[in-house]
Amino acid sequence: MKKLFSLIIPVYQNEDNLNDTIPRCINFFKRIEEEYNYEFILVNDGSTDKSLEILKKYQKLYPSSIKVINLSKNFGQAMAIVAGLDYSKGDVVGVISADLQDPVELIQAMLSDWCSGYKLVIGERIKRNDSFINNFFSTVFYKILRKYAVSNYPNGGFDFWVMDRIVVNEYLNIREKNVGIQMTILNLGFEYSVHPYEREKRLKGKSQYNFWKRIKNFYDAFLANSYTPIRAVSATGFIVSLGGFLYALFVIASWLLDPNPTHETRGWPTLVVLISIFSGFILIALGIIGEYIWRIYDEIRKTPLYVIKETLDNTIVEEK
Repeated sequence: MKKLFSLIIPVYQNEDNLNDTIPRCINFFKRIEEEYNYEFILVNDGSTDKSLEILKKYQKLYPSSIKVINLSKNFGQAMAIVAGLDYSKGDVVGVISADLQDPVELIQAMLSDWCSGYKLVIGERIKRNDSFINNFFSTVFYKILRKYAVSNYPNGGFDFWVMDRIVVNEYLNIREKNVGIQMTILNLGFEYSVHPYEREKRLKGKSQYNFWKRIKNFYDAFLANSYTPIRAVSATGFIVSLGGFLYALFVIASWLLDPNPTHETRGWPTLVVLISIFSGFILIALGIIGEYIWRIYDEIRKTPLYVIKETLDNTIVEEK
């Protein structure tokens, strides 16, 4: 009996790429159809361009293999992937970006590793054909993640992977918001293999993954997987308090040893500097604590991870 392979692609403002991406994926499916049944799940994450129109066109052309999920608004790439995972039925599930800078053809080798027993197979970027700023930010981001949050996170990061249904089910049991899917999946502890590749240059369209989304992704991944910020605040608070106590002793000693102070404003510059330093530290500490508290609040208020506006699904999986 053939196994079912599900491929999920989150789509947001990708009208320039979809007419290349979808046919390329369909051609890949034809290469593996002797070994696998397949379903192609395209999740429109609130696109305001012609992405949904293009998805509907291809769903009509390939009704037996393409599923389209249209979310009510933009919930973010991670939640679009979760929607696809919830809707998938595959024994093995793959995730890849809509711009197809990651080679879909590599999935064949990744599926081979899955057949060998790996529950998770990662496509690791070893080189990015991207701008200097993006490359620099990504390098720093992944180094910090490896050192302080997820020690086994791939050096080049990954947005392209294949996982067994067991991993999918375990991940879906968590249902966390404001968290990096990749970090959570790695933290499940399943043995994984890695396939390095060079990420292709984006030829069409503009990436929607801007600087601020990168910052949010860093916050989400780092705060969800590390207690380092809180411990850093505690350690800094202890050091600052110790310094303040020592300085207080110094001030008292200076006052006792100097019976004739010459200026009424003596110590004013020092006082201003200390207040500025302490106030800045307090605000930073409150900001970090606030980030954690917000995540707690966001979890307990039980708002949906995503909302589906409509689905287009005429697929029929044949058991062979």
